[in-house]
Amino acid sequence: MNHDAERLLEDLRKVIGELEGLLAQPAEHLEKAAADVEQTLRGLRHRMNDLQSELHRRVGHVVHAANRSVRESPWTTVAIAAAATFLLGIALGSRPRSEHGEGSE
Repeated sequence: MNHDAERLLEDLRKVIGELEGLLAQPAEHLEKAAADVEQTLRGLRHRMNDLQSELHRRVGHVVHAANRSVRESPWTTVAIAAAATFLLGIALGSRPRSEHGEGSE
């Protein structure tokens, strides 16, 4: 999917270049140039929809796997969440407090 995203960015740069070129065209060439840009934009929209569908599919698989994991071993999930909360508490608790911030009274 990364390759598809790179191609999409490359095509967006192409459209920007075409639009810049369109602004520099004499009036009699604008109609064809506008049609070319419109065709490119249609292709980009199609590829963006494809990327969105692929991303949605992949996220769905990840969510399904996470849900299955939680249902199969809920206590492991609770332990991981507790450990993460504990580590976060240690990290936030060890931050130096400012002179005028909370807890300095």
